[in-house]
Amino acid sequence: MKHRMSFRSVALLLLGAISIVNAAEPPPSALAPKESTSGGRFVLFFSPHARADVYLVDTQTGRIWKPVTYTDVEGKPEVWMPQMRFDTMEEFWAWIATLNRKQDPGK
Repeated sequence: MKHRMSFRSVALLLLGAISIVNAAEPPPSALAPKESTSGGRFVLFFSPHARADVYLVDTQTGRIWKPVTYTDVEGKPEVWMPQMRFDTMEEFWAWIATLNRKQDPGK
């Protein structure tokens, strides 16, 4: 005897699957950066897009650091390295002008 699923059974299965998928996704508010409730000067920011993206932010100066692990050193120490920040395109282009460009190996 062949079993035929009724429209009601199929609809219930689909609704169950949709609710499971929706429960697995965090709400948009969970993806937003958390603001410091302690009023502290330094805040850790975790990116909602990549697990490895974590930053230390100085809320007074706006300076930013990112952890870097030195794998070629015994003990693999991890340190917070400052990150460059430009508030204007003029600052960015002034910084670019100070850099030495790599030579194209094809030339």
